[in-house]
Amino acid sequence: MWFPFLDVSDLSAALRAAFEDPDAAVRDASYRVRAELATAIFEVDRDGNPTAQAVTDAIKDATRAQLTFWADTGDLTGAGAQNGGGSILSVSLPGGGGTTSLTAKQDARVAPAVTEILRHADGIAWDVQY
Repeated sequence: MWFPFLDVSDLSAALRAAFEDPDAAVRDASYRVRAELATAIFEVDRDGNPTAQAVTDAIKDATRAQLTFWADTGDLTGAGAQNGGGSILSVSLPGGGGTTSLTAKQDARVAPAVTEILRHADGIAWDVQY
């Protein structure tokens, strides 16, 4: 599969300017989107690239959405999603995201739009197949 999923030239000037190293940000966002595609099913050619343009477009849109999320939140590493929270005996203190759940904190690292774009893209199936 092609990687990273975008070129810096695919970004708007404003989105490029939001990152100190736009190339690294695109690469990191592509890794995040690739992780979301781990259980996705779609047709690929012999090089591993999607055969449907709709799938290619969705992957690019999802990568751009992740970059926009990072630009808006200023949290490229996801460290902000990990802050705070914890419990001692019967007292539980939520973190910045209002949860002590590790799963919820990890999920907060992915832009909600990424999931929305990929789950509703024509040509990508998420069914369990045996």
